[in-house]
Amino acid sequence: GFSVSDNEDPNPGFDAHLVQIEDRGLPRGGRPASVVVSSGQVVNPLDIDDGLWQLQVSATDFVLNSTQAVSGVFEVIHDTMAPVTSLAIGVPNGVSKTGEITVGTATLLSFVATDPLTGGFASGVKEIRYRIDGLGDFAVFGASFSLSALAGARSVEFFSVDNLNNTEPVRSVSVIVDMAPPVIAIQSLLNGQRYIVGQGVLQINFTVEDSFDPAPVY
Repeated sequence: GFSVSDNEDPNPGFDAHLVQIEDRGLPRGGRPASVVVSSGQVVNPLDIDDGLWQLQVSATDFVLNSTQAVSGVFEVIHDTMAPVTSLAIGVPNGVSKTGEITVGTATLLSFVATDPLTGGFASGVKEIRYRIDGLGDFAVFGASFSLSALAGARSVEFFSVDNLNNTEPVRSVSVIVDMAPPVIAIQSLLNGQRYIVGQGVLQINFTVEDSFDPAPVY
């Protein structure tokens, strides 16, 4: 705020403007470089252009004595960039034969979100929202979770919102939940088969296959 007073004039006239000293950041577009203001007025920084500004006040009394005063130069920064969110996948996890992310029923999933700097400033991430398989409304993320209800391909959708309500477009990651163990098939050493010393060797033949894991450990 500001005040205007005079020794003799009980009501001196004044003129007050916010004046842009230097244009920074995004193009001004249709925003003015000078804005008429009054003392006590609240101005939303998003309503004026980003850049360096100064309050300039001039006053004149009834005998035309005039004066001017200016504030310090202050900067308006517009945070118009939405956060960026990624899915964080715990262990165990792997990549399926078809190149898809594969997890177990105990694998914990969470999210990591960052709010990019705009002119060295970021308002910060307010919340992360997510949903599974496109069902229901997006819920606010609070703690790590697992996909233990259903096996097979699952969809995780998510986005973040910053403290100025800049909203990230919805992202989606496909995840396979593998609940089936590997399958072992033994092709040799059959039940009842005899092996006599000096008349042959023991031939070991077996296979290990998994629906999703291209190289199951055995």
